[in-house]
Amino acid sequence: MSDAGTAVYDGISMEDFDVVENVFRIAAFYAESDAKKEQVRKTKVYIKNHWEAIIRPNNDEAARMGCSAEGQVSHILSSRLSSRPLGWSEKVASQMARLRAYSANKGNIYDLLKYREEKQMRVPQEEIREEFDRRFKKKQKTYTDVWNHNTAAGSIGKTDGMYYLMKKLRGICG
Repeated sequence: MSDAGTAVYDGISMEDFDVVENVFRIAAFYAESDAKKEQVRKTKVYIKNHWEAIIRPNNDEAARMGCSAEGQVSHILSSRLSSRPLGWSEKVASQMARLRAYSANKGNIYDLLKYREEKQMRVPQEEIREEFDRRFKKKQKTYTDVWNHNTAAGSIGKTDGMYYLMKKLRGICG
């Protein structure tokens, strides 16, 4: 646990929201981006809004005995995975569970599907572009090799007008 996490935990244990608020003020000051500052602000607001429920387990033994996860899992997953039981593979059950949780957290599944489809379309386009670049560079190298190859006039040592013209075209001499 980080120092900030320990300080927040201590503030909750002491039931002193001022300590927790100071930790969040310092965290916001040192946040590296506006997005991080916003995340710190939202977390502080969440803790402030749920302060009574957060500190209740400090004094109430019964409040320490469980959590709401089982009820949420039952509510979100069982309606699809157990009320109409089918033979689910581990992979499909995992995907279904993640989709149900995404939907329960106010995620729009249609937007998610659209994003994934666009992402899948980008991958082939990038592969096509890379293949085109590879083929283009190969052809370019072939043409460059042919162009730079010694001409018959240059290879037999004759220095006539054609020899100088070819050298000039290739940029070898001024």
